[in-house]
Amino acid sequence: WLPDGAQRFSTQTSANIAGGFEWGDYNGLSVVNDKLAMIWTDNRSAATNTIVGTVENQFGSPTFNVLATPNTVEVCANDTGLSVQLDMSAVQSYPGVITLSESSTPGFVTGGAFSVNTLAAPFSSDYTFDVDASGTPGSATITIGSSGDDMGDIILRSTDITVNYSSAAPGASTLMMPTDGASGVLLSPTLSWSADANANSYLVEVALDNGFANVVDSATVTDTQYTTAVTLLPDTEYFWRVTTDGTCGAGVTSAVFSFSTSDLLCFTSGSPIPDNDPTGLTFVGSATETGTLESLTVSVLAEHTWLGDLIYTLEHSGTTITLQNRVIGAVNPPFGCNGNNMDVIYDDSSGTTVANACLEDGTDPALSGTHSPDDALSAFDSVEFSGDWSLNVTDNASADTGTLTEFCLFPVFEEAPACDPAPPVGDPDIIWFNGFQCVEPAP
Repeated sequence: WLPDGAQRFSTQTSANIAGGFEWGDYNGLSVVNDKLAMIWTDNRSAATNTIVGTVENQFGSPTFNVLATPNTVEVCANDTGLSVQLDMSAVQSYPGVITLSESSTPGFVTGGAFSVNTLAAPFSSDYTFDVDASGTPGSATITIGSSGDDMGDIILRSTDITVNYSSAAPGASTLMMPTDGASGVLLSPTLSWSADANANSYLVEVALDNGFANVVDSATVTDTQYTTAVTLLPDTEYFWRVTTDGTCGAGVTSAVFSFSTSDLLCFTSGSPIPDNDPTGLTFVGSATETGTLESLTVSVLAEHTWLGDLIYTLEHSGTTITLQNRVIGAVNPPFGCNGNNMDVIYDDSSGTTVANACLEDGTDPALSGTHSPDDALSAFDSVEFSGDWSLNVTDNASADTGTLTEFCLFPVFEEAPACDPAPPVGDPDIIWFNGFQCVEPAP
């Protein structure tokens, strides 16, 4: 049986039920204003279809809604004539008269008024207000109340307007990380600085000169940290600064800090990773630069489906650590992350662990950014850098395959200590202290 005007979506007969009856799974019910939306899945063997139907909500009562546009306003002390549009809409032909009012306002808001105060929906009203100089920088809320009267049946509604208050133009931020003169900084560093209460945004700039004639990266952000969008050059000095901006006007440019990036040694592989092979691929890179490691960061670039199959280890001078061991995912934790491809930096100082960083939402590469390894790279601290570095990767399940593209080492070396006591100038002997040459021999 079908009611007048209704349309049958399908005339197929279920393969599982005789007699011409159709069947499906009921999946949900939603209320959309004055209607109910119902969803079924037709799961017969021939096809799977989703069916959506709506019916009028006979049991819902007429009412109204109120919408503020915009619902967030940036203001400066002593601004006047600020305006927000309030739109009143009727649900199920609500017949009542609606009255608008200020339910609550911050102390710095004055002169609030409505262009239309009382009317039946639908209608729009411009809410205007001023602000004085008594506010404190930050966010506050104006709550607009609306009261509907339908023959004595009262309905109350409200909507909030966020007011971001600034008392003056912002001052200068203080640069925090990297510290001025820092060395061994990663090639995609995260820069951070102090917040200013009156700032809405910050322009961060990175340049090759302290006059900023050669800017290599810049961005306007609302946060107080920024990770460079470009990969910086290794073993290079950079300069950076931050300029504030706010509702009350342009701000001030910070002091200029400098930092030097880490040395970079990359080894290109291009070798396939053996599928489901416990021996895996071992790729050896040889470092000729000498020095005692203060810290080490490592990056790996590889193309491989189902990253949860892979285990990476790094060996040098008899020490072996695990960089990552079958990273997990949210969809199939027992079987590892099903995401594809990786371009990841392993850094002990990262606040996120690589074990939980793999994405399964189609992002390519599924594993990227900077994360701490399973075993700490500090195992190589105070070790001589030169010599062979062996990266081993094993694939521990069948079917998915890939290639190791390259791995890179970012060493930071210990600085030579000063000789104490200092040897006399012109000493004909070569003076050594803790393994470092302090004074060149006299000619």
